This record gives sequence, structure tokens and C-alpha cells, in this order.
Amino acid sequence: MHKSYSHTAKCMDQRSPTYSEPDIRMGFAYLGHNLFTQLDAIDTQRKRPTITEFARTADETVSFVKKNAGERLLVWGTNERPEILIYDYGRPRSARNTDIKKVTNVLIDIDIESDTVSAAQLNELERFIKYDAWHWFSDQGFQRPAYSITGRGVHIKCTPPPISVADYPDIAERTKYFGMSEFGSDHKTKLDGLEARIDNTFDIRRMERIDGTAKPEIGYVSHFHGGLRADDEQLSIHLLGMPAPPKPAHSFEPMYGAKLLTVHNCMPTIVEQLLKRDPKLRAYWEGAGKTYGDTSPSGYDMSVVRALMVRGVTDTSDLASALACRPNGSVQKSGKGEDYIRRTIARGLAGGRY
Repeated sequence: MHKSYSHTAKCMDQRSPTYSEPDIRMGFAYLGHNLFTQLDAIDTQRKRPTITEFARTADETVSFVKKNAGERLLVWGTNERPEILIYDYGRPRSARNTDIKKVTNVLIDIDIESDTVSAAQLNELERFIKYDAWHWFSDQGFQRPAYSITGRGVHIKCTPPPISVADYPDIAERTKYFGMSEFGSDHKTKLDGLEARIDNTFDIRRMERIDGTAKPEIGYVSHFHGGLRADDEQLSIHLLGMPAPPKPAHSFEPMYGAKLLTVHNCMPTIVEQLLKRDPKLRAYWEGAGKTYGDTSPSGYDMSVVRALMVRGVTDTSDLASALACRPNGSVQKSGKGEDYIRRTIARGLAGGRY
């Protein structure tokens, strides 16, 4: 079903395609955007600035891909942008969460976390989607979602009718609870067996790989699997009818006051164990492995915090001690103290970008 694939590959055959126009067009139509779609072309080596454009049609999106395919990671915003966003000096800028007016797509991003990903693993993950996941959606009364095989994992694409962010300012937390606590918890055993995890980023300005494109250093052209878009009314009823998502067990309320962090000088045992067996976490710990987002020491601090939370580390003192012990982090390199640690963990608990 899929060609053999390994993350150790550094290049692809020159005859291999770098994009699939039919998949781009089908994926674009499925987004259902009426206004602007944000398109980013990212230099994964971070040697060149990101190129940001805004498209209104599939033709404009295909043109953007043709200009940048094979050299950069190409991503688009899952939710439409209300206008072309620019800095004061005129350059196009990436959207912030506060720019998004409505949510029309919910992305569940599943990644295989082994060092190499084989065709057999991708086949097993696709079987999981087509049987376990689709049956789960059907049992809940939801539509069968579309999906894209990315070469690293799979993107599940759910399509509620437009949800106003002004009316539901906690919609990001609702979609995260749906993806992580409902779908994720029901499939934890199966996903663990596949060495796969759900990315816990559910920001409403979320970017994802453009369907039908390849990450340059890997060369696996993602493929879109789905028909015509149809709004899933039952999913909307579910998201808007659920109780307010529960807060994390450990919070920073009050942010300042009697409750202070306990920062130990030694590495927490649970973090040590995770670093030994989890290559993705270990890469973040060492200040490597990110293809986009903030790659500064503080950016990697945030990535470490978020990755530890996903892996079950919820004690704030363990998180704080890990940040304090990280050799390339802002505490060790820049001498930042407890206020910095508190802010970083609080942002992680609140779902801050990393």
C-alpha cells in the first residue's frame, strides 16, 4: 500500500514526485474555507525565513506549492483566516489565535514515535484508522472523518459546522478534550501498541502539512483520503454541549502567593526514565528535532514541558525540576529563575504554542 520509508533517508530519488496536485485540490476543498487560507513554506534547517502567503482558491494553493515544493515544508491553516494578515511594515504574518473568528475543522494528529517508520507501521496505522477509529466515530454518532497519511503518522480531519470563537472562547480546550481525553483515552492501548501518540496541540490557528506534499528531507508525499466535505452537526452538538473542560490537576492558581514551586537540584526519576526510552523527548531535551515553531532555548523548554505532560508527567515540581536541570535550557544557560519556570509551565498547562 505504501512504499518502504525510513526517517534515516536523507534524500529521495530525483524522479520521485514532490507533490500530488489532485491531493492538494481535494484537501483544499475539504477545508471548506470561504475566506483566506494561510500557507507557510518553512525551511526546516532554519537558515531562511518562513514564506507566508494567503490563498482563496485551489489554483492559488497549487501555484504556491509548485514554487516551494521539494525545498521547504509546506503547511496550511486548518481554520480560515478572516483577512490577509500583515505586520505594520507590510510583510505577511502568521495568524495568532486571537485572529481566528470561527472553527470549522478539528485535527487529530497522530505520530509514530519510533526512530524509523516502516511501510508496515504505516499500514497498521491506516488499518487502525479504517477500523478502530471509524467504528468509534460511528458509534458516537459522528461522521466518518477524512484522513491523510503523512509518512510519519496520520491526520484525522473532523468537520463541525462553523463554531464562533466569540461565542465559545474555550473551543480550543473543548477540541483538545475531545481529541486527547475522549478519542485518545479510548484508544490508548492500541496507540501504545503502534508506538503512536496524539499531538496535544489543538490551537485554533493550527497549521498542518498541505495534503499532497512532502517534507523535503523525507520525500513521502502525503495522500488525502476522503470524499466531499459535509458538516458534522452531531460533532458540533457534542463539542458545544460538553461541560467546560476540566482544568489540569495541578494549576498555578493563585499564580503568585503562598503556593510556590518546589525545584529540586536533581533530575526527577520519571523524567530520567522517559528520556532513556523516548527519542523524540530526548531530541527536544538536547535542543533538536523541531521543524517549526520557536527553536530558541526557551522554545525548547516549552516543548519539553508539553512533551512531558503528554507522557503523563503532571506534577509541577517534576516539571520545574526538569527545566532547572536541562543543560541547554534558559535556566542553565541564561540564569533564569523560578518566575520563568512558573510562567513556562503555566503556559504549557494552558496550551501555549511551542
